[in-house]
Amino acid sequence: MNKVVCVLLVMIASLPGFSQDLVITTVTTPAYANRYESLKAIVTVKNQGIVAISQNSLVAMYLSTDNTLSQDDAIVGFANPDPLLPNQSQDASNSSAERVEVLAGTYYLIMKADDSNLIAETDETNNTYVIPGFVVSPADVDLSFKNLSVGAVVAQNDRLPLNYLIQETGSTAISGGIYVSFYLSTDDALDALDPGMSYFYLFLEERDTVRGLAWHSLTIPAVAPGQYYVIGKVDADYSGNSEFDESNENNNTFAVPVTITPPDIDFDFSQSLTIATLQSFGSTNSIVIDADLKNTGTTGVLGYHADIYLSTDQQLDAGWHDKVCAKSSSGNRQRV
Repeated sequence: MNKVVCVLLVMIASLPGFSQDLVITTVTTPAYANRYESLKAIVTVKNQGIVAISQNSLVAMYLSTDNTLSQDDAIVGFANPDPLLPNQSQDASNSSAERVEVLAGTYYLIMKADDSNLIAETDETNNTYVIPGFVVSPADVDLSFKNLSVGAVVAQNDRLPLNYLIQETGSTAISGGIYVSFYLSTDDALDALDPGMSYFYLFLEERDTVRGLAWHSLTIPAVAPGQYYVIGKVDADYSGNSEFDESNENNNTFAVPVTITPPDIDFDFSQSLTIATLQSFGSTNSIVIDADLKNTGTTGVLGYHADIYLSTDQQLDAGWHDKVCAKSSSGNRQRV
């Protein structure tokens, strides 16, 4: 009997490494954005490879003065597409919109898929999508410090509660937050020598209003008792720098008088109920301490430290004979 043997030859094409390939096929966005506002965009991302992408990717959005992406181009937003099957596309909106900080003018809007370079792709040169002629319009920003109130009298090192109101009266809908800083001055005019006391980063309410939060307060520094001014300034960060170009730069501050008195502070550990318990955690031994620290004075105090020492007797020795084993800014539970 004659046997017929069929041989099936399977031709396997040589596949490039990885075989995952992200590209941006379309971008839906207005042709302009206002300075200091956020850019809105919907990006269509496709995996045109033959291997699934099993993780989220990152699309970054840039404004550039030319059509080539570089390190000095400004980031204006991000999008996070989900994992993609082979030949699958997905629309992704910018989930984190940075405000447009660049000067008014005409730019290239550049989108880049896999901006974090976490996905190994067959082709790493086709990740960008360029839109020419993107216009950034001038901003109309006017941040105004409308009101500030503090207690009339406060002691050195004490807490000074404050309430304040700031409004943005320009037409620009600022995206993100703004800095508000507070200073102590001998007069009602802010200058470079006035020490800063604190700053806050807040978001606009109802598009145009910032109110001080209930927990906002200032710690009065150890200055000589006397008459001073608390000065609030909007659009001043922790270094005094400004973020916005405004139509009116002369209404950013508000000053109120305050009288600073000598402190009456008396820290008292003598009535403290202190419990020291030895505990073992594997090969480590710890002493858990519960202690109550009281201020029996008439004025409050912030920014203090309470130290716990380990000694061979009940007397605190000077120098290095007794060892500091815990530090705290409040009377609380410590593990040493």
